[in-house]
Amino acid sequence: MPSNVSGKITSANVSQSVFSKAQFVDGIAGYQVQNTSTGVLYVEDGGGPATTLSWQIAAGGFYQSPDDCRPALGVQIMGATANQTFVAKLY
Repeated sequence: MPSNVSGKITSANVSQSVFSKAQFVDGIAGYQVQNTSTGVLYVEDGGGPATTLSWQIAAGGFYQSPDDCRPALGVQIMGATANQTFVAKLY
């Protein structure tokens, strides 16, 4: 399973998967997401879809999960427009 991913928002205002639950195996402490787009992105690791109430990452910003993060349903991301870009990695 890839631990470093680059991607883009495929549909505006629709949550999509970044990492699956299965990728959080022993030896993985957490994850990082960098917003490489010009708009806000939202990241969710609490078991549901990403929404505007999720962790907000400003354009050019960065989010790092707490150590020992084990998302029950993986990590989801959402943006207001299609083609917003991001880079994410497990650590």
